[in-house]
Amino acid sequence: METKVRKIAMVFNQVKMEDEDALDIDFWLDQAPEDRLKTVVSLRESYFTWLNGSFPGKVERVITLRKSSSFRAECNEVEKSASR
Repeated sequence: METKVRKIAMVFNQVKMEDEDALDIDFWLDQAPEDRLKTVVSLRESYFTWLNGSFPGKVERVITLRKSSSFRAECNEVEKSASR
């Protein structure tokens, strides 16, 4: 019997549950705004398709502009209050 040789290495990153949110926030803040927007649009399309069976022809557009540094500070405050 032949042993199979792996072509892709098995890799994992073990993270404590309490650290997940901070890592997620850091990951998304490191992404380009265009990439973040593409992901939001894709998730929205997937959700509406799952919910209604198809993506609606028109979805209301709502845009809120925030400064990245204030968002990071706000996330840090939420993380500190959650750990108390």
